[in-house]
Parts: sequence; structure tokens; C-alpha cells
Amino acid sequence: AVVLNSEQKNFLVTHYFKGVCAVHQAASIGNRRILSIIVDEFKCDLNTFSEQGLSALHYAAQNYRGYLSLLLMKHQYDGKR
Repeated sequence: AVVLNSEQKNFLVTHYFKGVCAVHQAASIGNRRILSIIVDEFKCDLNTFSEQGLSALHYAAQNYRGYLSLLLMKHQYDGKR
């Protein structure tokens, strides 16, 4: 297992590479486990937008990740209660 300090975690969830950050990439490829780690353990904001103005939900939906799209919507909804 890889252990990251808080500075490294913050870099992973805020650093943009080719216009997207880790949460967008995980949603795009449909990797539920990585997305869960990024959101739950690294506390990444799901409303982070890419340089193109898209959220993780947009990336999941554009890449036919229906189940992941539903999980993202549920996570966003649960956070507003």
C-alpha cells in the first residue's frame, strides 16, 4: 500500500493534467474504487470542474458509466442533507 501525506493527497486532487484532475479521470475510466478513495479519503470536491467546465458526473455520463453516474449523484445528494 502507498501512504501519502496530506500535501501529496492535496496535490493529487487539485493538480490538473491536460485540463483534468484525478476525480475527472477516475470518473471517465469508470474506476469506482479509485473514485471512492479520491472522494472519501482525499476529500475531493465532486463539484470540481475541469478546464473545459465539466464535472466528474459529466465525464462519467459522457463515457457511458451509468452506474458510476448514479453513485456520483447519490454522493452529491447525500452531502446536501
